[in-house]
Amino acid sequence: MEPKLTSAATFVDVSTEQPGPNEVVLRQSMPAIRGYAEVLAGLAEIIHARWQGTIDGNDKESLHDLRVAVRRTRAVLGASKKVLPAEVLDTARPQFSRLGSVTGPPRDLDVHLTEWSTYTDGFDPRTRIALEPVRVVLRQRQVAAHRDLADALRDPTVISFMAEWRRSLASAGRDVALASKAGEPLVDVVAARILHAHDRLVRDGRAIRPDTPATALHDLRKDAKKVRYLVECFGPVFKKAPRRKFVRRLEHLQDNLGVHQDAEVHIAMLRDIAVALDQQAASAETMVAIGRLTERIDQRRVAERAAFAERFAAYDSDATLRHLRHALRRRS
Repeated sequence: MEPKLTSAATFVDVSTEQPGPNEVVLRQSMPAIRGYAEVLAGLAEIIHARWQGTIDGNDKESLHDLRVAVRRTRAVLGASKKVLPAEVLDTARPQFSRLGSVTGPPRDLDVHLTEWSTYTDGFDPRTRIALEPVRVVLRQRQVAAHRDLADALRDPTVISFMAEWRRSLASAGRDVALASKAGEPLVDVVAARILHAHDRLVRDGRAIRPDTPATALHDLRKDAKKVRYLVECFGPVFKKAPRRKFVRRLEHLQDNLGVHQDAEVHIAMLRDIAVALDQQAASAETMVAIGRLTERIDQRRVAERAAFAERFAAYDSDATLRHLRHALRRRS
């Protein structure tokens, strides 16, 4: 399941709810550029709040929250054509792409070490002892990846961009003449963008066959995240009950794609570590144990790949589309 943010900044429709502290106010009828700016500003505040904690590494949730907020920002920017000015998008997209890239390796290593006990559960004590050099290397790489991330977040250029980004969002929603769809009602623009993202997810998912390369499933996972993030960030202006029903169906597909991708990534890590340890003359027991662990994780990968067709078919259904269309319908 796609994890939720643990930090502040939530999104509410002021026409149906009273906003509280740190809540981003959205209205169905507000100009699209204003709604987009409000959402991006709320995400920027989350990133700012988690910036130092991620550098310090003291709070394990800081990196998670910052990473998800960056990903959500990228999804919103990706759906901002003709809403935000082109020059804003041309500047922001590569910056947030780089931020997303530097958060990936430490998070992948965090997940691998979190899953370690699950991966090795049931192995005999001798095998678990033989795998200790692998866990040592994973921890060393985890520390190095977090150090690289901290260095990237300390970069004066990155800090300057984020400060300017937050300042620019404070006034970005005022001029509805900056882009052709900037002045259209938020609910209409976002509904169209969410439906487009959903249609792309369905189109790409239908093209996947048992022999399709794993990279296609990874791309599909990114498609699913884009739909999810748009629904989460702008969802409060839509109908709550059908929106939640739609998200539950999307989560079911995301669970499958997420476990499959984690297995792919962790198998690749183990194979790379096996090469490194072999060059360091690791024991035969350790090399055999790596093979057993790799095989176990690959069995998980194979099982999720086999389950994909059923999971996707459940998503690619009349019920899913009905919930989504009902959720995106304007409230009277």
